[in-house]
This record gives sequence, structure tokens and C-alpha cells, in this order.
Amino acid sequence: MNKNGQMGVGVIVLLVLIFGGVVWFGVSNSQDPADAAEDKTITGDCSTDPIISLTYLDTFNTGSQVSTVTAEAMVNGEYIGSITSGTTKFSFGDEVILFMSKSGYIDTVSETISVKCGENKVIQKLSPTSAATFRLFNTDNSRITDAAAGGAINQSASANPINMQVCLDSVTDEATGTLTIVVEAGNTTQVDSIRLSFDGVSDTTIPEFHTDEAGTSLSISDAWTIPALSDGESKCGTLTISPEAGETIDGTAVYVTAYAEQAFVETDGSFAVGVENDRGTAKYEWTTDHDLLIA
Repeated sequence: MNKNGQMGVGVIVLLVLIFGGVVWFGVSNSQDPADAAEDKTITGDCSTDPIISLTYLDTFNTGSQVSTVTAEAMVNGEYIGSITSGTTKFSFGDEVILFMSKSGYIDTVSETISVKCGENKVIQKLSPTSAATFRLFNTDNSRITDAAAGGAINQSASANPINMQVCLDSVTDEATGTLTIVVEAGNTTQVDSIRLSFDGVSDTTIPEFHTDEAGTSLSISDAWTIPALSDGESKCGTLTISPEAGETIDGTAVYVTAYAEQAFVETDGSFAVGVENDRGTAKYEWTTDHDLLIA
């Protein structure tokens, strides 16, 4: 190859190297917008401070907002107290759980919110609530008068287990929350056991704050939880009062009490759901009862 040919090849190689360098430089110094957004998400380098904006809707009327709700937050497992929607600033990556409360509504806890840059919109449904109504029926299928001292209609005395129908009625466009039911019979000499059969019923302990209605050490009591009722729903079960062997249940008052569970802030700053905190302080939303006399 002559000298001119060698020069031509050298020029071509040089051009290729120069062009390749330009291309490499352009690729290494440019970034796809999606990649940039991903980097920002990973690093948490937010150009707009993270906030949580809250909207509350009525569970049974989602076209209606609920106002004047109090929100409290637990951030990364630590309770920080009340927050203001759209104002309180958080850090990227915070794990936030909210406790939301309003009188006349079932206080509730949110799902965990993983905070991102800018506005984090949270829409929470809240359920209005008021006391459900008890209906109890004796073994003659007559509705029992609500009176521990007895009334127009009572439950007849018996030496056999007494099975009474017990019903709960909720209010239209409202919910009860899970219910804790406490039943007490005022004469342990006559009464051997109390049992509640109900759809979804489960045993529980009697709340510490609950005071024995009979006001005597001779009473016998037990407690259960039953699932929430909603939007005018009614549910019925069976309350069984069994006598001691050879005894007749007669002249014995029976007290049936319901407590509506809800969320609350526990003494250690965590969020819990129930009718009392770890110190036995009442935290239920409402209570209702029905008393009767076996005579």
C-alpha cells in the first residue's frame, strides 16, 4: 500500500474514533427522564416537601364529606400526636399510620402510608354510629320487658336450660363496629352457666371497667364479641341460661350489655381497637343494654 493509502486508512480510523467518542460522551452525559424520576424516588431528594392531604367520606354516603375530624399520626412506629391535613411535613420514605376520630363516628386507623415526594392523598371512609337496639324474647316467643325487676312480660322460671332469642338492630346508614356483649345473672346458686350462640360469636374476657350490674359476689357473668352490624341490619341469636343441678332459676335478674368497639390511642402511643386500653380504661364508642327477670 502506498503512502497515500496508509494516510487514507488512518483518517478513517481517526474519524471512527472521534465519532464513537462523541456518541459515548452523549450517552454517558444524558439521562432519560424516567431514569431521573426513578433516581429521585430512590434517593428521596424531593423538590416538593412530602405532605399528607386527607379527605373523609361518609361510608354510607360517599358523596358527602365528613368535616372536623381529628387526625393523629404514628411515624415509623413512634407516636407524634395530632397532624394537620396538607400542612404537616413528613420525610420521604416515612411509614405513617393515622388514627382518625370524630364524635358520633367509629374511630378508625388507616392502612400504612409510605410517604412519597409532594402531596400524598389519602381518602378515608368513616362510619357514623349510634346505639343498636336489643330485642329479647322469652320461651313463649313474647318480647320481654326491659326491666331487671320485672315488668309486663318476663321469662318464666325453669329447672331446665332456658333458651331465649336475643336480637340486635342497627340504624339505617350507620354501623355498630364489633360488639362486646356481657351477660350477667344475679344468682350463682341457681345459675350454672351462660352461653350466647350468635353468627360469628367468639369468647372474650369481661372488660375491667365493667361493673357487675347485680352488685353482688353471688352473680355469674360471661362475655363474647360479635361482628359489626351495618345499615339497618338485624341479627338474632340464642341466649341460654342453664341451672345448677337440682335448682330452679326463679327470681333471678339477667343483665345484657353491649359495648361498641373502636380504635384508640394506647398508653404507649400505639393504636389499638377494642373497648378498653391496657389499663382497663373504657374506650368504647357507645353502650346499650337490656335487662330482664326470670320469675
